[in-house]
Amino acid sequence: METNTSDSPALPIADTVDAFASWPLVSMTEEEVFETAARHLLTQNEKSRAEFHDCAPPDQQSPACLYRGPRDLKCAAGPFIPDEFYKPEMEGEVWAGNDKSLLSRGLVPDKHANLIRQLQIIHDANRPSQWRSELADLADENGFEEIWEKVRSEIKANR
Repeated sequence: METNTSDSPALPIADTVDAFASWPLVSMTEEEVFETAARHLLTQNEKSRAEFHDCAPPDQQSPACLYRGPRDLKCAAGPFIPDEFYKPEMEGEVWAGNDKSLLSRGLVPDKHANLIRQLQIIHDANRPSQWRSELADLADENGFEEIWEKVRSEIKANR
């Protein structure tokens, strides 16, 4: 059986694929993934990140974004990890894009990996006040304009 060859703990690929069959993510369309993450980010309107625990001066501290953070906060990718599959060791690693990512370690399915990584970057690299414009740009790039307008309108109506 083929296995993941990274230095991180590996799962057999065949077993992983079977496990992912129960993840709602694998049956979602790209549009549904975008809508779920956009609604989540704009409703939460706060980054999911670690508290400062290091000894660096405050201007040099950079708390890590978390899939599962304090007060039940989640990053943009967090809603796609079912609670029963979440592992604390997922923290500190990106969804996809390098050899230590959750995807390369066999901890998440590959379906929509690029889109989820883009959404994760929006959460991690921007302030919440910038998320609307970043999500609008991502919607334009991917043809999700109608979905974006729907989510934006719903969020605006609920405030």
